[in-house]
Amino acid sequence: MMKAFFSILSVYSTPMSLHEFDRTHFQSALSYGLYAPLASKLLESRGVVLHPFFAQGHNFRYEIGTEHGVSALLAHTLGDLLENIDIGYIASECNISEEELAFLNKYKDSQPIALLLGRDLYFHPHAEFIAHTLGRLSTKCQIRFFAQDFTPIPHTNHTQEILNTDILESLPDNNGAYVYLLKDNDCKD
Repeated sequence: MMKAFFSILSVYSTPMSLHEFDRTHFQSALSYGLYAPLASKLLESRGVVLHPFFAQGHNFRYEIGTEHGVSALLAHTLGDLLENIDIGYIASECNISEEELAFLNKYKDSQPIALLLGRDLYFHPHAEFIAHTLGRLSTKCQIRFFAQDFTPIPHTNHTQEILNTDILESLPDNNGAYVYLLKDNDCKD
């Protein structure tokens, strides 16, 4: 799954390893799907962390499993993409408030933007949709992707596709308990 995610994303942009991220080169930075305490450390408390756990300060917490909805919200908010989707419904199902979207909208004018990507995205059941959505976003604004566990992969025959947004019509309900597993080295990056 991870290889397919990066293969698709590489059609639109050139992702880099998270180890290559240098906060001093970016006025604006977001973290998405990356373990929140690690993301906060990398962003040096200046940036937005999007993650289903650990909401505090500029950490915006969304519903577990709705990463594909959050990617659509980012594409709509930062890149004016996906104009024909119901943003209110998606924001509600993802548990992202209007105030949080308005805050993210401020990033649109401060480019380039660093977007730190984590495992939650490339192991998601809709990882291909997420990769295509984020890739399209990178064609509309200056975004540099920095990915956890990234290793460059040879070019494949993935192409830019028309996004099928039907999956956004039924985002999952998560009214139960979840366990978030970490590897020992997740906090050491």
